[in-house]
Amino acid sequence: MHLTDLASPGTIITVQGEKIGVLTSCIEINQQFYGLGYIRTKAGGRGLIVDVGDVEGKVVEVPYLTYPIEPDPAKP
Repeated sequence: MHLTDLASPGTIITVQGEKIGVLTSCIEINQQFYGLGYIRTKAGGRGLIVDVGDVEGKVVEVPYLTYPIEPDPAKP
């Protein structure tokens, strides 16, 4: 996610005060802040505005993460 400032790993991620995840890492590159964390799938995805402690963040897609979808043998 893109962040407005650095945040500490372990900080709770919330939306409107509801816990939806946790920050696992944060880094500054060229005066921009990026964080990785776990966010509940049902909470939302790309574009979701979140609070990481006192820091605001925007969820973005991570292009290098993919999950293979196994065909359901019960469906023809």
